[in-house]
Amino acid sequence: MQLPYKARFQETAKPLLRSGFADGFYAMMFGCYLDESFDLKRSGFFAVGGFVGRGVAVFELDRNWEALLKRHRLEYFKASECESGKGQFAQYVADPKNITPDERARLECISHEFWPDWKSGQVR
Repeated sequence: MQLPYKARFQETAKPLLRSGFADGFYAMMFGCYLDESFDLKRSGFFAVGGFVGRGVAVFELDRNWEALLKRHRLEYFKASECESGKGQFAQYVADPKNITPDERARLECISHEFWPDWKSGQVR
């Protein structure tokens, strides 16, 4: 038996609301960062990964992310562009086809600033 739309929404919302579940009013504010990868062969496969959160943690993530973008003179962060020295990251390499060891180290340093060691719990 399919639940009516309101009942499905209520069942979905219950675990998301720590402060309790009140009938009638639902307000949730979540922030998220998502990234996708797709198959260049166009076989229809793709993957999406990211972070979803709420409150101070998401505010701090957003604030720190924007500060990193500004520090490195970037409009956005795209890992594949960073790795290849292309797009916005061309400013850090003389020739993207022949990245020097010093340029590679710089690109990796920038990448690690955006994606620190999450397992360590030392995310700033």
